[in-house]
Amino acid sequence: MAMAAVAGILMAEKFHPVFPEISGTAHEQLAAVFEKVPAFRWFALMHIWINEGLRLYKFDIEKRGGALKSGEVPGDYGYDPLNLMPKKPDAALVRQNQEINNGRLAMVASLGMIADEQITGQPIADKLIPL
Repeated sequence: MAMAAVAGILMAEKFHPVFPEISGTAHEQLAAVFEKVPAFRWFALMHIWINEGLRLYKFDIEKRGGALKSGEVPGDYGYDPLNLMPKKPDAALVRQNQEINNGRLAMVASLGMIADEQITGQPIADKLIPL
């Protein structure tokens, strides 16, 4: 999700055809969309609540400590349209570790991007991709 957040911040600041009149940092754009379409806030919250609720079905509620049900793999949502996950268990473990490390890096990157925008008040995309 963090990797998608980084891509989304950069994409939304440079290309936003739904609300082309809204500009600024990602935070300013989101606030403007919430003001323009108040129902979007509730749609976004409902989307998060539903997805988190569905995610809970992967956990064994009888056991304490958040143990997964047998047969469930952490982070596996069954979505691999490009068949990037190797079939061999050893290679699959290497790929899972790569995804975990890239996800952690993306979390730090998105935090840095948001912090920079809040401090400077300028969109990060304008600094990284001057068009």
